[in-house]
Amino acid sequence: MVLFNEEIKFKKYKDLPSRINFLVQDRFAFASANIDLVKIIIQEVQTSSLIRKKLLLSFQPVLPEFINIIQAVLKKDDRVNKELREDVILRIIIAPIFT
Repeated sequence: MVLFNEEIKFKKYKDLPSRINFLVQDRFAFASANIDLVKIIIQEVQTSSLIRKKLLLSFQPVLPEFINIIQAVLKKDDRVNKELREDVILRIIIAPIFT
């Protein structure tokens, strides 16, 4: 499963740094274009346990792939603690989004 609808564009980037750069720029452009919707979703996730559960369930299929990509990037960086668990990595990445 691909994390976004532009799979064809994504495939033209062969190396990991280029793919990550494309992914970040693509998702940032999407979020910027839909900022009102993003704010509503974040507010609902923070206040509704039902919405939070449904959102987590919808992301479950792609989370392992996402974590593997992030771990591969982090393992190549000597500044990063190699002993970080997956849940800690995920928290480090997701926490700033909700603050």
